[in-house]
Amino acid sequence: MNELLRVEGLRTQFKTKKGMITAIDKVDFTIHSGEILGIVGESGCGKSVTSLSILSLLPENGIVSDGKIIMDDVDLLTLKEEQMCEIRGNKIAMIFQDPLTSLNPTMSIGKQMMEPFMIHQGYDKNTAREKALEMLRNVGIPSPEKRMNEYPHNLSGGMRQRVMIAMALSCNPKLLIADEPTTALDVSIQAQILELMHQLRNNMGTAIMLITHDMGVIAEMADNVLIMYAGRGVEYAKAEDVFKNPKHPYTKGLLESVPRLDKDVEELNTIEGTVPNQYNMPEGCSFHPRCKMTTEECRKSKPEQYKSDNTYVSCFLYK
Repeated sequence: MNELLRVEGLRTQFKTKKGMITAIDKVDFTIHSGEILGIVGESGCGKSVTSLSILSLLPENGIVSDGKIIMDDVDLLTLKEEQMCEIRGNKIAMIFQDPLTSLNPTMSIGKQMMEPFMIHQGYDKNTAREKALEMLRNVGIPSPEKRMNEYPHNLSGGMRQRVMIAMALSCNPKLLIADEPTTALDVSIQAQILELMHQLRNNMGTAIMLITHDMGVIAEMADNVLIMYAGRGVEYAKAEDVFKNPKHPYTKGLLESVPRLDKDVEELNTIEGTVPNQYNMPEGCSFHPRCKMTTEECRKSKPEQYKSDNTYVSCFLYK
């Protein structure tokens, strides 16, 4: 597969009243054409900030202070806002966790669906309407002609998410970033949305960057996995290797906390403590206060990324 997007040494910081805080610290990964990369971690680990950094959609107090984001041999961090507007929705599209807050409540579904075709493709209203109807059919929206005249609040959560996916795919993007796309949906609708994303990858060759905290979704969907903790990538490998032979203590903890279907009764393990506050990060490895395998070196120094088998892991156990 061809390399589509490469992130090198990404560091994202935010200006606050208490000074600069680092939300993303030296994150590296690559996405190839047609690949599904799963990014996993607890809330506050930097998953969503990573995606917003790629699209230059950080709030005003956020800056990418170091690193490169390469697509088509161009570093996206060097582009001006006008140039990034050509990238967003055209080459890279994004669907957000809550479609109700992402869609404009004052505009009909039809108007919102037609906008990408008119802005990026230069279509007139009639052609844009036909294209919008076609996209709604492609994502399984029933009675698309009727839905075009409705507003976001008229639709169910699953339908709103399908509309978001249809809008994101309007211009045939090379990469779709999906930030917790099934979190607010019930289980049956989750399965439909995940199946739809599988079809997009298989039928259109769309690469997907899937952000989630659900290891079950990762097992079903992802080709490769990046495990994030406290703004750093702690393990990066093929999905099969992560589940069969997890390396980092944090990855092992995540997997041990997932209930298994082959057991009637089991005691679930938990990872004690919480993700550290960015204002008060521990010295050394950020995971050491919660890790059962902590050494003195972990308390004093941050581990580099080491290679063990086919896995890249930030842990002194593999030094």
